[in-house]
Amino acid sequence: MERLKKCLGGLVIGMTISACATHSGYYDNSCSLDKGDFCYVKTVEGTAKTGRWFSRGGFGQEKLTAAAREDMESKYTLKPHEEYTNIRVDYKWTKMFLHDEVRVVMKADVVEFTEEGE
Repeated sequence: MERLKKCLGGLVIGMTISACATHSGYYDNSCSLDKGDFCYVKTVEGTAKTGRWFSRGGFGQEKLTAAAREDMESKYTLKPHEEYTNIRVDYKWTKMFLHDEVRVVMKADVVEFTEEGE
C-alpha cells in the first residue's frame, strides 16, 4: 500500500510540473511594396493571452487576435500616409496538467508612403 501511495504521489507531481507547448502562426503582406515609394518607420508589437482550466473558458482565437491587434495599435498611432505591413501573428499554446494558456503576439512593420520622385 505504501508503494502505491509513492507511485501515485510521483505521478501527480510529474503531471503537475510537466508541460508542453505548441507554436503556429501566419504572415500577411497587407500592402504592396513593389515601387519603392516608401520608407521604413518602425516595428510595433501587441500581445494578448488567456488562461483556461480544464480547457474551458477564456477567449477564442479570433478575440485574442483582435485584442493583440488592438494592443499593437494602442502602442503606435499611424500618421497620414503610414500603413502596417509584413504583419506576423504567432500563437503559442501551453498546457500544464489542468491549465492551458494561449498567447498571441502580433508584429507589424510601419512604413510611410512618399510621393514618387521625392
